[in-house]
Amino acid sequence: MENSVAKRIAFILDHNLMHYRVPLFQFLMSRGYDVTVIHAGKEIMGTSFKQIIVSEKKIGPFYFKSLPRLRQFDVIVQMQNIRYINTWFLVFNFTRSYKLIDWTIGTSTSKGLNKSISFLDKCRNFLSNYSSAIILYTDFAMNKYSITNQQKIFIANNTVYNPCPENLSGSFKDGFLFIGSLNKRKGIDVLLKAFKSYLTQTVNPRIKYLYIIGKGEVVKDINDYIDSNFLRNNVILLGEINDFEMKKKYFAKSIINISPNQAGLSVLESFSFGLPYMTRENAISGGEHLNVVNDYNGFTFTEDEEIIRLMIKCNNEPGVMKQLGDNAFDYYSRERSFDSMVETFDNALLYALGKN
Repeated sequence: MENSVAKRIAFILDHNLMHYRVPLFQFLMSRGYDVTVIHAGKEIMGTSFKQIIVSEKKIGPFYFKSLPRLRQFDVIVQMQNIRYINTWFLVFNFTRSYKLIDWTIGTSTSKGLNKSISFLDKCRNFLSNYSSAIILYTDFAMNKYSITNQQKIFIANNTVYNPCPENLSGSFKDGFLFIGSLNKRKGIDVLLKAFKSYLTQTVNPRIKYLYIIGKGEVVKDINDYIDSNFLRNNVILLGEINDFEMKKKYFAKSIINISPNQAGLSVLESFSFGLPYMTRENAISGGEHLNVVNDYNGFTFTEDEEIIRLMIKCNNEPGVMKQLGDNAFDYYSRERSFDSMVETFDNALLYALGKN
């Protein structure tokens, strides 16, 4: 539903503006909203929406952003993060003239969704009592909210915009894929050890490469491991790739995307190309790992040793892997399209604007 009068909407991010978020704000602009994104990172050039860059300070375990004057906006959409002092200030500013919407997973995620802390869940629910609407990444945390708050919840399943989704499950495959920031908690060391064992246990493997796309703090550690284990011909470090066609090339060449310990939006990006996903059953995640259905559109595991067995399965059973890829693409198309996410945001904004 498009708006006849442009409403001024501000999104306050608890992280830097990332390229994968840009399409959401662009599409909301196309629906008639006047969108401003407030964040503490670098400005991304070429966007149709406005950006306000603010400073951010760490105060013990908390953070504080120096926000601009907010009365200029009709709706504030905040990423509800109770470590941000601004979250509390916004909620308890009872003289505010704007509507307030919480955008959140609805529970703790740093140690996996099943490790949520009851006290913090209650804090989120309490704060949301004073919001006009709540947008959740997934319905996982729905039952953590009161019946009253549940009535104003909108589920905008977290996904990514792919301008040209394509089922590449039938293309020639010769490698495994990891894509994302290269940090320690992703478990890339676990993946490298598993890949080495897989090569040792597999005679003349059809899948013989590990493509790693990304940049980050553990690049040196990865290079050291590659050199000390004579894997330079098999592990291909590609650095950060933002070019769509170049990324698509490696999604096409890969039989599965593997991120041992953390699963984010790369799950949905993989599915949009018909690529299955492998991750830990209770991966660190904002809920994206819940999209991975074991033996349907990917694999989940509990022990590191299972990765080796699953890699061997990927190599030995190409027909099974193609079916998983077909299922992944179908799931993205039916359940996690980007249009559906934008539509939910539109509905939540209209709901908040219509409240007295």
